[in-house]
Amino acid sequence: MSPATYWCDVCRTAYPIGRERPEVVRARHRADFHGGGVPQGERFDGVDGPREINSRQVLIALGVLAVFALVSSLLGIKL
Repeated sequence: MSPATYWCDVCRTAYPIGRERPEVVRARHRADFHGGGVPQGERFDGVDGPREINSRQVLIALGVLAVFALVSSLLGIKL
């Protein structure tokens, strides 16, 4: 998957999006080069990548693993 990119057609430039959120990159570009205005034709490419994992998802996964371990120990299955 290609890295996410912010495109500004007015400036004819593209900015790679690293760890920052796309909105932060867009806001910084608008402030630095367009006086806070909205350039025509701006867009994001590749932003629909993998989502971040939150703590709720981690807790659910740990719970599933704990249940699996409990059931396997009750059934006498060695892991």
